Amino acid sequence: MATSTKQQDKKLTLPELRKHEGSLYIKNNTPHHMSFHQRIGEGNVDFELSPAGTSDSVAHLPKLALEMRGLQKLWMKGSITVSTDEAMEDHITLLMSQSIAASDEQMANLRGEVEEANTGRDLVEKACLQCGETDPKSGVVTRGRVFQSARELKEGIAPLCALHADMAALFPGSLTTDSQGNETWTFATTTVTAPRKGAK
Repeated sequence: MATSTKQQDKKLTLPELRKHEGSLYIKNNTPHHMSFHQRIGEGNVDFELSPAGTSDSVAHLPKLALEMRGLQKLWMKGSITVSTDEAMEDHITLLMSQSIAASDEQMANLRGEVEEANTGRDLVEKACLQCGETDPKSGVVTRGRVFQSARELKEGIAPLCALHADMAALFPGSLTTDSQGNETWTFATTTVTAPRKGAK
C-alpha cells in the first residue's frame, strides 16, 4: 500500500501517463473555463472544464487527450493537474454533491421569489386620488389610471400615479369593515384652497 501511495503522490511523466492502464483524471487549477476539442487520428477529444472549485472542474481524462499540445503546455505550466490518483474520483463526487445542494437551494429561493411575485400579480385598476377620473355610468377609469397589486391594496397604499406618488401624505388612509366583515381602505381627500383676493 505504501508503494502505491508513493507512486500516486509522484508526478508522473507523459510517457508514464500514456502507459498507465487505470483511470486518468484532470483538474482545472485556474479561475477560467477550459475547452478541449480536437480530432486526433481516428478519434476525437471533446470535453470541457469549469473554473477551479466548481462541479465540473475535475473530470476523467481520455487518454487520447494526452496527445494534445495545448493540454501538455497547460500541464507543464501547472494550470491543470493530470493524475492517476483514485482519490480524485471522490473529489469529483464531492464537487457534484455540493453543486446539487447549491442548485436545490437556488431552486428553493427561485420558487419563493415566484410565489412572492404571484401574490401580487393580479392587478386592480384604480383612479389616481389626485388627478384620476372615473366614468360615473360605467365605472371605467378615464384619466389617471393606477394599477395596484393585491398586496398594495391590503397594505392600504394610496393609489397615486407616477406624477403624484410623492403626495401620499395628503391622502391618509383608514381601514373600514363592512357588515360582511370585508376590510377596505378609504382615503381622505385633502383640498388646499387658495385665499380669495381682498380677504382679511
